[in-house]
Amino acid sequence: MQRIGGIAKDVTEAKTSAARLEVLVAELQHRSRNLLGVVASVASKTVGQGGSVEAFQERLKALSRAQALLSRSGTDTVEVGVLVRAELAAHIDAVPPKATISGPKVNLTSRQVQNFALALHELTTNAVKHGALRDGAGRLSVTWAVQRDQRHRRRLSLTWTESGVELQREMTGRRGYGRELIEQGLAYALRGRTEFSFAEDGVRCRIELPLA
Repeated sequence: MQRIGGIAKDVTEAKTSAARLEVLVAELQHRSRNLLGVVASVASKTVGQGGSVEAFQERLKALSRAQALLSRSGTDTVEVGVLVRAELAAHIDAVPPKATISGPKVNLTSRQVQNFALALHELTTNAVKHGALRDGAGRLSVTWAVQRDQRHRRRLSLTWTESGVELQREMTGRRGYGRELIEQGLAYALRGRTEFSFAEDGVRCRIELPLA
């Protein structure tokens, strides 16, 4: 009887392990399809519209960092603060003293992480090349909070504010892929809302996303 009980237990554990593997494989396939779709869109919008190969490679690196964070978390989610700090760390040696980065612990799903990471990449690279992170003279504030909409559903609200920057005239009128991704891509892919503008002394961007 003990042996029969042991066999039944082994069979049950084997079935449980097989079911778990099926779920993991299905999730991997789903994530891979999503990632390939994002990569194809980035390639089309960057190289396909006359952008540089270097810009495409940098965007792929941003996606790679997001995937690494997803793999490291073990929960198929990544915290907003981790994403923000990882993107800044990829472009500058240390967060400047004139930077404010704060907000509660908020987790994004794998699908949200991919698109959100690209938006953060565009904001960061623009700040490094033309804005608050260019020469250390400007100020950067990245803050976020969780709010409720009219139906009491949770939404992430992130505000990216640069100040103390002397903007070049050609920057305020340019509408490249980075700005298109922030203003249109997040709305299309994640049902988000964005406000992107140029103030007298720097970029202002507000991003809202629905949370699970």
